Amino acid sequence: MNTPPVTPPLPLLIGGIWDHQKLSEFVKTGLGNLVVLDVPLREKERTEPWIEVARNCRKNKLYFYFIYTQQRNIPPDSETWLTPDIVSALKKEAGKYFLGDSLGELSALVSWFETYSPESDSWAQRYKIGKVQNLEEAEKTYVERLRKAIQLDRTAAVPLVWNVDESTLTHLHFRAGIDIATTELFTGNAEVNISELRGSAKAYDRSWGVWCAVGWYGGYKNEDPLKLKRYKVSNWISYLSGAKIIMIESGHEDLKSFGYQFDHQHPIVQGYRRTLAELNRFTRIHQRPQSGPRVKVAFLRGRLDGWTGWGFCSSQWGQWNNPEYAYGEPELGWEKLLQIPHSAVRWTNKENYGPDDESGHPPYGQYDIIPAETPQALLNSYSAIMVLGWNSMTSEFCEKLRQYVSQGGHLFISVPHLNKSICRSEDLMLIESHHYEDFLGCRVKGKGLTNNWGYKFLQESDLASYRFPVTKIPLDSKEFDTDPIAARGNVTLAEIELTTGKILASTSNSVYKKNQHPVLIENKYGRGYSFLLSTWNWPGHPALSALTEIILRTILAGEQGETKLLGSDKLCYGVFEKVKKSKKDITKVYIANSDFHVQQIGLLKHGNLSLPLTIDSCGIRMAAIQEDFIISPRHPDVDIRQIKTSKQSIEIFLEGEIKTDLDFVLPLLPPQIKNGKGEKLKIHRKGSAQFLTIDLKKSKKIICNLKQ
Repeated sequence: MNTPPVTPPLPLLIGGIWDHQKLSEFVKTGLGNLVVLDVPLREKERTEPWIEVARNCRKNKLYFYFIYTQQRNIPPDSETWLTPDIVSALKKEAGKYFLGDSLGELSALVSWFETYSPESDSWAQRYKIGKVQNLEEAEKTYVERLRKAIQLDRTAAVPLVWNVDESTLTHLHFRAGIDIATTELFTGNAEVNISELRGSAKAYDRSWGVWCAVGWYGGYKNEDPLKLKRYKVSNWISYLSGAKIIMIESGHEDLKSFGYQFDHQHPIVQGYRRTLAELNRFTRIHQRPQSGPRVKVAFLRGRLDGWTGWGFCSSQWGQWNNPEYAYGEPELGWEKLLQIPHSAVRWTNKENYGPDDESGHPPYGQYDIIPAETPQALLNSYSAIMVLGWNSMTSEFCEKLRQYVSQGGHLFISVPHLNKSICRSEDLMLIESHHYEDFLGCRVKGKGLTNNWGYKFLQESDLASYRFPVTKIPLDSKEFDTDPIAARGNVTLAEIELTTGKILASTSNSVYKKNQHPVLIENKYGRGYSFLLSTWNWPGHPALSALTEIILRTILAGEQGETKLLGSDKLCYGVFEKVKKSKKDITKVYIANSDFHVQQIGLLKHGNLSLPLTIDSCGIRMAAIQEDFIISPRHPDVDIRQIKTSKQSIEIFLEGEIKTDLDFVLPLLPPQIKNGKGEKLKIHRKGSAQFLTIDLKKSKKIICNLKQ
């Protein structure tokens, strides 16, 4: 892995693409503190227009960077607009406000359709991948092409090299040398893109953000009211997911796409500016803890996995006419199974167990997608890791997984992930068993039989929180009267020789008997556990989808933490707290409602405390937790800055300028609550929770006297 560059500490950046001649309007409208600028001239070697841009940005205290300086309207004898002289002048004039240059859509080289980039696109043609012999060559060539483009900015001494991209190949962009990566939210599944971007940024210790190209994605009907609501929700999801940069590309200046011609003053365009300004106001009021959100589980990307994650291409590595590189079982694992974490099951689902229905919300509301090269320390920080897509196994990667399980991790993996081949056209070539048999608890002898049977779960997991659909029938019983479940078609099994593992589930074609062909093997190794899906097919195979879903949902429910949200899967949340948290520090939970029409009620639980919260349609709400206390302002423009507790009182410090109700719950109701001026605040009771009203223009402090 590359040594990360020294990136200066940056504030939370809100903004978007904007005309450099209208910066005063950007500031006056309250759209943020960051502008992304196009090349300010079309004449080579003139520095004056660049200096003027830098001067105006510094004057308005706007951070800025340029985009497409290598990729659009480049002078015939050049490869970029940014010469060393221009960059030097920008640094001198703008100082800390000049943040560098952004490349655009690097993954176009490997993830767009073959004719998506026209022959006239000299940049795409110059860096084209060409035909490759295997996955290793494909990945290596892609990274080398990117390094050449990045080096142009490095040669000009650009302070930071950015990239905006639509794919889930961020780890390769960081490997090539990108400093800050941003993702286009609406080109694929926004929640997946964010999870992959955040996980890759952690692995490479880089910064990341989001980018909404409203004019081109998010829906073809620009006048449709749901499109604007979708953009608003995306801002809240980005914030509670930990994005450090949140931008809009189009829609806020004008909206001229898909045959529409909406100018700057069109009501819909004004609506996008109001929504951006609302986000900017919210982020200036709230102090979101820097180390967050908390993420407990991750999906681990295998070696040489070329899954791109967006809906415009079904080939990998730019090999459009080669069937070997067409999307198949490994990619279905990503495309289909990643719909599970944020989708609740219907009430009819009979494999949903526990005191709480936790489906639709992963632990702490988030999951990461992390690359194979993730450092061991970061890998070990996740309580559970699941492998879904392609992997070309090596002894080194196998050792990393062994260490993860040994130190206490919970690993879900399948037999195809033991494949060491770097060619997709070959049948599985498994790595030698001595590399894995100790921590997976078995040896894979080879390819097994194919059948279309169902499955029976035979015994409970050693992990009490993992509630698989198991009966009370003793394992050694001659009769095993249960219906096989999750049959979806022909599945090819692996021939397994058990060592230290135990069979949790097997195939079955009988109501009365269990079968001897294992499909899920649990093994305790060190302080952790592994779970092996012992089929020759990948987890994303359509005939395995129902079984794999049961397994993944069981793992996600079993890894839930002390703080969780119950309710509709229209609710999304993130939990923020300091890494080294003391009793005086507060945990903040941000909850967004993605329902376009109605309010949603979520039950926020922390230990033995629970507080029902109502979140407006397309809205966001914050709750603060400290020890045995939860409090949540109903209005989004109010923040809880600090909570001080003692035996005599609880003091709550707020930020905002409005009057609002606050819902709260305490183990014992305090005898008296006053504001900072000593005025008594009336407590209203509703079930086990209470609420009060406070006018922040009068006082931004609440005092709960615990003793008379």
